[in-house]
Amino acid sequence: MSYIDCFKHELLGYFNGLPINHPLEKIIGDGWGQYDFSATPENLILGGGSGEHSALVLHNLPALVAQYLLLAIENTENNFPEYKISISSKIIDAVTDIRYTKFELEFCAWSMVDMIVCPPPNYIKTRKESLSAKYWQEVGYFGWNYIRS
Repeated sequence: MSYIDCFKHELLGYFNGLPINHPLEKIIGDGWGQYDFSATPENLILGGGSGEHSALVLHNLPALVAQYLLLAIENTENNFPEYKISISSKIIDAVTDIRYTKFELEFCAWSMVDMIVCPPPNYIKTRKESLSAKYWQEVGYFGWNYIRS
């Protein structure tokens, strides 16, 4: 049983093999960035804490969505100039204002360095390939599902 299972929550899906959880009650943990995290129903949690993958708590979800929308618009304009996006400047300004509100990612007992040192668990590869650091550096680290060889 993982830490998140001690509280009412709903499983929304998976991101790169890790569960995306939505707490349905306030969770009071050991403090900011601690293994036993704190969260509220306004947050999403990637992972489940102790007994599972360490958690990443996403705070201020509207800012995350606004950031995604602005990036999607920018990428569409840059990569597909034939598509004309007609969004009023008032809407863009409003989304930009939301984007620059306080947005925080709370890494609970881990960091982005851990992601680089130990790649995610769903990259399909053989055991021999998994033992070769050079291999995963060449192909990137998106996913790590081990297959028998």
